[in-house]
Amino acid sequence: MTGDEGQAVDKTQIADEKQLLDHIEDVSRNARGTWLTLIAVLLFSAIAVAGVRDRDFFTYGASMTLPVINFSVPVKSFFYAGPLIVLGLYTYLHLYLLKLWRALAVPAARLANGRQLDEAVFPWLVSDAAISIKPGGPRRPFGWMTRIVAFLFLWAAGPMILIYFWWRSFPPHDLSLTTWTGLLAGLSIVGGVLSFNQCWQVLRPREERSPQRLNALPLVISLCAGGGILFAGLLRTDGVLGLDGWIYSADLYRAELVQRPAGWMSREEAWEEFKVKYSGLKRHQMPDDATWLAAAKDAFNKQRTLMLDGLKANDFQGVSFRYARLEEAFMPGLDLKRANFKGANLYRAYMEETDLSETNLQAGLWAANLQASNLSRANFEGADLSDVNLEGAILIQASLQTSNLSGANLSGANLWHADLKDAQVFDALFVEASLASADLSSVAFLSQAQINSAFGTGPTKLVDGGERPPHWSDKSFEIFGHEEAWSDWRSRRFGQSKE
Repeated sequence: MTGDEGQAVDKTQIADEKQLLDHIEDVSRNARGTWLTLIAVLLFSAIAVAGVRDRDFFTYGASMTLPVINFSVPVKSFFYAGPLIVLGLYTYLHLYLLKLWRALAVPAARLANGRQLDEAVFPWLVSDAAISIKPGGPRRPFGWMTRIVAFLFLWAAGPMILIYFWWRSFPPHDLSLTTWTGLLAGLSIVGGVLSFNQCWQVLRPREERSPQRLNALPLVISLCAGGGILFAGLLRTDGVLGLDGWIYSADLYRAELVQRPAGWMSREEAWEEFKVKYSGLKRHQMPDDATWLAAAKDAFNKQRTLMLDGLKANDFQGVSFRYARLEEAFMPGLDLKRANFKGANLYRAYMEETDLSETNLQAGLWAANLQASNLSRANFEGADLSDVNLEGAILIQASLQTSNLSGANLSGANLWHADLKDAQVFDALFVEASLASADLSSVAFLSQAQINSAFGTGPTKLVDGGERPPHWSDKSFEIFGHEEAWSDWRSRRFGQSKE
């Protein structure tokens, strides 16, 4: 080849390289714009998720104010939509980067004009890191740092933020939410591994690539990691295989799951205030104190129920509160039917007139307030109910086996056919409670004074040595059939106490 021919070839090669460099610049500019957008979204998401508290998944009207744009969205809605946006941007970026890898694979590490490729391309650390993979790529000072930063912000950051979404989805024990975020996190891991593997395969010549079986190893590991995330999410929300110790314990200490109204008063305070008002309006119309008090109590109960029913709250039917920290939580009037409180700490929780029927309450309820609550067929087996306030509660067919009711207030409670096998009732109050059809034969620390203060029926079984009080009925009643006889006895008892 003559000198003129060699010069012509060099010019042609330089022209081709110039055209290729222009193409690389166009692709790099677009890819960098998407990359910077992804980084901004990841940073935005990390700040937003970090600001979410456990109680925000439960409290009525709780929303999160998104940083920068100052826009409020419901917490769960953000946890459904946010990861999808992150994964969409992450996937789009890596699909677009395939063009960049193919473009960077064409020219040699050193161009025809003698310049290194990383000096000639559009300046971007991702391109520099990719060029360093090529055979003959330049070894620059701190090149290792360039590769680490590129890997972290290009491949690792997306899955890390999605895993953070997944981790913070545990508090509500919502399997669908945790599975959704876990699935997206798993897909990002698999997609990132495939993208990195493709980058390596494109930029390395065939003879320098790893054996095919080694190329498949990262994919297998990423698939296992994705499956592990889904299984771990199941453990943290549902506790499968009896591994309850893995279940996430939501921090709901002093959480207000019901919107507390202005001027809120406890039931006792509201009753005292109501009596003053009712006395001026109605007392002169009543023949005696017993009739007046019964009418006042009935009117108060109706008014209180209407007020509690009007409180704003989320729907908690069937919700899992397992192992949650609910100490001193504010929860009056909630519909918690078929909810699960197994292992939860409800110390001094305020749960007046809540519907807890068919609920698992194998929990710590020490000094909790459950006045006038519906606890029909609730499971209290082994629960700590010491000093709990169950005044006026409905405990029809409730399971109270081996529970600790020491110091509990069961005055006026309805325990029709309740299972009290091996329960402890030391110093518990049963004043005017209904023990109709209840089995008290194995109850520990049950005194005759407690028996005398309550109402019973023919099928009620007493402990050895216990005597049936004369005011107990000898009849057998169906589920609500005894209430008239019970109410009559309470009225007579009140009249006798006034005398």
